[in-house]
Order: sequence, then structure tokens, then C-alpha cells
Amino acid sequence: MIIRDSGFIISQKKFSENLILINILSKNHGLIKGLSRIQKKKKLMLFENVEFNLRVKNLDNLGFLNIETNYNLFDFNEEFFSLLIKASISELCIMFLPTNEKNANIYNDVSKIIHYLSENSSLSILEKCKEYILFEVKFLENIGYGLSYSKCVVTGSTKNLKYISPKTGCAVTGEEGDPYKSKLFKLPNFFLNKKSLLHSVELDEGFRITTYFLNKAKNGMSINSNKKMIFRKEILNKLIEKQKF
Repeated sequence: MIIRDSGFIISQKKFSENLILINILSKNHGLIKGLSRIQKKKKLMLFENVEFNLRVKNLDNLGFLNIETNYNLFDFNEEFFSLLIKASISELCIMFLPTNEKNANIYNDVSKIIHYLSENSSLSILEKCKEYILFEVKFLENIGYGLSYSKCVVTGSTKNLKYISPKTGCAVTGEEGDPYKSKLFKLPNFFLNKKSLLHSVELDEGFRITTYFLNKAKNGMSINSNKKMIFRKEILNKLIEKQKF
């Protein structure tokens, strides 16, 4: 069997003396895993856009990848925080996505944020964090743990939406939620209006929400609790450092 597709390199690690194991988020086949020979002269980069074919006997086995790179689509001088976000996206994809299962929405969302980071390298860490949190919100939706904050789950009102319930992932108004606010998440304004004035405290709340539901997804999908979101934690640390100044 030969699979031909394009996609993004999301991880690679040494498999043996002459082989590396590569994960590709592909356009038409989802997460692809395969082996490739180590080439010292042509190193693959994280989220480099590639064309590839995978030769495999069946999808339950590891096949061999033949990869053609598109260096014109890759920025070798990318800013560190953008690379950190990419590494975190890679972690999420490898942790939550099944192999060989197409998910056009996730692929398109990943493609959009990768291009956004490339085209807006000079933006502040706060703005990049906002985009990343909104990516996580969409990611949660696409793995079956979506949030609903377009209207109040109790009254159906679209006005004065103020909280998100950790139990349901649904929004409630201030009137309905105020008596229980210690048990609810505060709904960040940029969830409702991406162009609203950004306050750093809202980023904290946004990360609290997505952290909670990502962990809920880990438990619900029976993902090994030892698997950590290391790069995501580094993003949070960088945000905390930024807020000190």
C-alpha cells in the first residue's frame, strides 16, 4: 500500500542507528507515523511543510516514508515563543489524535495558526497566547470536548455572558452564575469577541479553562497520565514571566 499526501512534520526521534521515527499531520490521512533513513545533510524541521509517500503493508504496521521538503514555506529564523507554540501544538496532536484518521478541521486549524505565527512574528507574547488559546478551544471541539459559549445554557440569552461551567463547558449569564461564581470559570472577553481589548488576566483565565478541559479529555480518552504537556507548561511560564514586568 502506498499513501501519498502532504502535511506538517510534528515530531521525529531516533528509532535505530540509521532510522528515525517521524510523525506527520497530513492533509488527507490525519496523523501518519513512519520510518525514514537518517540524512545528515537534510534535517527536517518542526512543522516544515512536506510532500510524502508512505509505503506500508497495512496501517497497523510502521511503513517507510519518502519525504520531499518545501523549504520556501519554512522560516529558519523564527522567534522562540512561536517555536514554543508549535512544539505545544505538536504535543497535543500526538497525545490526542489517532493515527490514520482524517480530521480536516484540525489540519486546517493547525495550518492557520502556523501561517499566523509566520506572518505576525513581531506580535507580543500576549497576542500570540490569545491565538494559541483560541486554537486550543477549537482543538477541544474537534476531539469531542467542545465549549459552548454563544448563549446561556439556562436562559438562552446571548447577553451578559460571564461564566463557563466546568461540568458542562457551557456559558451562563452573570445573573444566573453570580451565586455560584466560586465554582465557575470566568468567561474571557476575547472568547466572545476576538478583537476586544486584551487584558493579561483574561489569558490566565483562558488557560485555566483549556487546561481543565484538556485534562478532562485525557481522562475521558484514557490517555496515560504520565504523558505531560511539557511545552504547554513552558508557554504558561513565559506568560507568567511577561506579566511580572
